[in-house]
Amino acid sequence: MVKDNGGEMVVSRAVIKRRISEEKDWTKRLIVEPLLKPIILNEVSISLDFHLGNRFAIYPRRRIGHHRPISELFHDISLPEFFVPMGRDLILHPGEVLLGTTLEWFCLPCDLMAYVIGRSIWGRRGLVIATALAVQPASTGLITLELTNVGDVSIYLNPGTCIGQLFFHQVHEPYLDDSGRRSSFSGSGRPQLGEYCMQESEKKLFRYQRQEKMASPKMREGEYCRMSFMGPV
Repeated sequence: MVKDNGGEMVVSRAVIKRRISEEKDWTKRLIVEPLLKPIILNEVSISLDFHLGNRFAIYPRRRIGHHRPISELFHDISLPEFFVPMGRDLILHPGEVLLGTTLEWFCLPCDLMAYVIGRSIWGRRGLVIATALAVQPASTGLITLELTNVGDVSIYLNPGTCIGQLFFHQVHEPYLDDSGRRSSFSGSGRPQLGEYCMQESEKKLFRYQRQEKMASPKMREGEYCRMSFMGPV
């Protein structure tokens, strides 16, 4: 482990290698497929590199005028997908957002989580991996990447390119029963926009808002504006 102020923080390269190739306890095994040898032999970084996959999804600008995640229907979150073979490229224009995936399929044990970080060589050219960043313990599948071109010129992307890296952290009190804690993206084999799952705290806030509106039909305009950002449910 790489330690910070006496506490264990980032998992070291040696631990990553051991978890992938030498761990006998399958509940603690880190599975990466395909595992490209040069990655695991790289002793310079404490992270694990990943590559850009072949499947992509893009927002059709003419069809989607806006996003309202809490009330979207199935057809709102279904994006057209396309496949780019190895050796070919695609162009990401300035201001565009493209959903892609990692080439690698990951299965994390219950006591490891990871952060997704883009490589600076791409970031300096305007490519940002604006992903959710955290990969939860016990997650399985390809990792969806939100690729955004924040630069002024187009960027050519090639499947198979080393586009980012994972930094692993130890979970000190792992959830042995992870059945209810997996992400809605877990097990995914393609890029997904994802369905918004409302949390209990949000439901309570929305119910409170409705009650306030019903109790105060002549609510002052300023009060309504402060609450209206939640919108109807």
